Amino acid sequence: TVLRYDGNGRWRRGSFGGSALAFPASTVKLAYLVAAVHWCAERSRPPDCLDADVRPMVVDSDNVATGRVVDALSGAPNLESGTDAEFAEWLTRRRYTERLLAGYGLLGGQRVLNKTWPTNSGEEPVGFEKLSIERIGRNALAPDDSARLMLAIEEGVIEPQATNYMKSLLQRERYGGHGGYGRGLPPGTDFRAKNGLAY
Repeated sequence: TVLRYDGNGRWRRGSFGGSALAFPASTVKLAYLVAAVHWCAERSRPPDCLDADVRPMVVDSDNVATGRVVDALSGAPNLESGTDAEFAEWLTRRRYTERLLAGYGLLGGQRVLNKTWPTNSGEEPVGFEKLSIERIGRNALAPDDSARLMLAIEEGVIEPQATNYMKSLLQRERYGGHGGYGRGLPPGTDFRAKNGLAY
């Protein structure tokens, strides 16, 4: 999905399979960034209160840091085993980011609750994290919804107290390793992105 500003206060959209859900790899970290600054605001803390992990999660796409962010937001680190009731409670906590996006009308049918591996809880999913994937499925994003989330950050309509912080972490060089299609943009383009690469 591509959103292009037309200069008259409107964004034009073009997409292919815009509503199709797919495994997002590290692009899911964009949603965790928004959830992290919201978590800080809930506690009357500055937007960068989780910066030690949020910055490497976004800037370097660090999976171990992402795992620590997910644990902090949800208060639900991985458990090796437990009852169905304990799993249900754990899963409810892990859906913190989904509830936030739903409240902004930005969730749609997406799934945003799993870590990116290898992470702080191991090389691959085990315990409740493995059970979550088996029962609920892997993270899944849709291009249209992801583009709407990026636009909400860009325009400062989601977590406005943290707009400058989020945009600074997403800022990319056109020829950098985390920029994706930035090489195709004109010189001088103000370019922000969060890549997801897998397989």
